[in-house]
Amino acid sequence: MKTCLHFLFTALLIISLGSCKKDKTTSYTITGDYLIAGRAMSFTIAGAKTNYYIVSGGELRKDSTQLNQAPPTDIGQFRFTVLMPAANYAAVADLQTSIPAELLSRNNQHIGTQLPDAGYMDVRTVSGGVAYHWYIENDQTASSAAVQSFASRLTSNFQ
Repeated sequence: MKTCLHFLFTALLIISLGSCKKDKTTSYTITGDYLIAGRAMSFTIAGAKTNYYIVSGGELRKDSTQLNQAPPTDIGQFRFTVLMPAANYAAVADLQTSIPAELLSRNNQHIGTQLPDAGYMDVRTVSGGVAYHWYIENDQTASSAAVQSFASRLTSNFQ
């Protein structure tokens, strides 16, 4: 009986240790030109469940670890581990090359009119080695047609 209990305990221990798997989440190294976008600082339930996306190297990847918190200040804190389907990439592949010149001259600024509790689209890009960061607000009625179109594509593709 004692041998049977010892065997049972050993088997349970082996099974329990075998079921503990190490987290294999790897980070995605960001190199070259890229565009990162995600909704930030919204007080709505949908806005708090933010996914960030990166368009880089012919791929679209998602980071879903930035929930219910302020966006990272360092892009190294993102974990773009989920590769999105090619059709999703095709819809946004040209975004980085279609940034309106007006935005390029307004680095590190809020674009549009702030709406309380609505949050904003957090957009970071490196183009030709130059880093840009914008806070694209929901209300773009006072913005140019080019900025409105760009903002609309961002919000419709990166929700």
